Amino acid sequence: MSNKILVLGVLVVGLLVGSFFYLSQKSEAPSENSVSNSGKIEEVKKESGQKEIEDADSVSEKELTEESVETREAFADLQGDKPIYYYGSTCSHCKSVMDYLDKNDIYSKMDFIKKEVWASKENSKELTEAALKCGLNPAEIGVP
Repeated sequence: MSNKILVLGVLVVGLLVGSFFYLSQKSEAPSENSVSNSGKIEEVKKESGQKEIEDADSVSEKELTEESVETREAFADLQGDKPIYYYGSTCSHCKSVMDYLDKNDIYSKMDFIKKEVWASKENSKELTEAALKCGLNPAEIGVP
């Protein structure tokens, strides 16, 4: 009987330790704008790579509203008259998309801008900036 209790105790302790470890690992990777347990907001500034830490209580509703307006304006800059299709000249997936666009005569149904990013550093930089404005990690995106 004592062996069963010992095994059950070891399983419970193991489960608790495993759960604690899992939750601690999950909380160590904060989102870009997150409120931590200490009541602070940590914001990573993309341009300079610096961190700005403020007390959550000191952030006013007005500041949050102004930030929301700035975010909407940043997205509005990306929403021009025409969508932009970024592609790579030797990308097989991009070729498949181009074939689809040709086959279905999409060019006559919709106006959009095509920009090659593998040979053009300027277009590649523009794609990176667009990804950052959308809150995406440029290292995790690609074409098409």
